[in-house]
Amino acid sequence: MVKTEENIKQLIKLIDYTSLNTLDTISSLKDWLSTLRNKPSELQPAAICVYPNLVNDILIEVPKGIKVAVVGGAFPFNQTFPDIRKKELEIISDLNLDEVDVVVQTKHVLNNDWDLVANDLAMVRETTKSKVLKIILETSVLKDSKIIEKAAQLSIDSGADFLKTSTGKDGAVADQNAVRTLCEVIKAHYESTSHQIGIKVSGGVRDFENASLYYSIVDEILGDKWLNPDYFRIGASSLYKNLIDELEN
Repeated sequence: MVKTEENIKQLIKLIDYTSLNTLDTISSLKDWLSTLRNKPSELQPAAICVYPNLVNDILIEVPKGIKVAVVGGAFPFNQTFPDIRKKELEIISDLNLDEVDVVVQTKHVLNNDWDLVANDLAMVRETTKSKVLKIILETSVLKDSKIIEKAAQLSIDSGADFLKTSTGKDGAVADQNAVRTLCEVIKAHYESTSHQIGIKVSGGVRDFENASLYYSIVDEILGDKWLNPDYFRIGASSLYKNLIDELEN
């Protein structure tokens, strides 16, 4: 992907503009969202993504046309009681937002406890109801392509709308091999069912070169049908600002 104004704008439209920081507050998020004010639609991201406990108080600050996403279910490590994980997702399902990103039970995946993984994914899908559901596979932790494939397929079978690479926390980032693996699983599913599943690349994507690399991989394996915000997202905190700076400098 050549660095042109048109291509930079195309990448901007795919971004889930994300703030998931320990020190996030309503005030800091309102300041953060101010970067989107007065931006034309062609320079606005696909969505914003924040912690669920803060989302209600910032909804009025989100420009029209930008979707609202949250992370849920004891993000990012799932280290809580199952009932608490479910209760948080129930609260999220009643909020006025569009999408929820939930991490697969990574410890169960690594232990080959596939029934536990499937049961949890079914709970997540049932609880989040009509929200667009992105299942985070934490691919840099799973590492093995066969394990990633199986976790991805279980996520699709359970009703995930998107497969997402990483949380971006604790060193968990996206990589080319994992993105290719997820794209191949999505492609096989589409070829057998004609049902499109989206892909979200997240973790460590900070500049045009990195974002355009993943864009090219999605284009190569999945094609034009996926090159829009309905089926392809890039989760990032600094990428949006860096791409805007590319246009303005």
